[in-house]
Amino acid sequence: MAKEKTPVTSPETTLARTEEYKKIVTPAQIAEWKAKYGDDKIFEIAIAHGEAELVAIMRKATLRDLEAATTVSNKTKKPMEFVKSIFSTCKLFCDAEIVSVDENYQAAIAKLDEVTEIKEASIKKL
Repeated sequence: MAKEKTPVTSPETTLARTEEYKKIVTPAQIAEWKAKYGDDKIFEIAIAHGEAELVAIMRKATLRDLEAATTVSNKTKKPMEFVKSIFSTCKLFCDAEIVSVDENYQAAIAKLDEVTEIKEASIKKL
């Protein structure tokens, strides 16, 4: 008798993850991303959507990513292009319904400040 698979869910919710997520975002894949980008540089953005939980896996933005996004934004004269560029460049996995449904996309990009977090510096006059 075949074992029934338990749906993968976030610890905070009982919503099921999508089939695409379950195929791609395996523990081995997460370990590979952490090895490539750093243990503390991989983030999950989760959004409740009906009976499912949509997920985007992001890596932390680099200075090069920020420079490229700024260039795109300046060329197009559209400030939102900066955010879209960061999202597109830094996503390692993303359920399709995140980018195809405006409300989901807005929720995801609202969390990008945590992906692009910059350390605080201090300054003093000498």
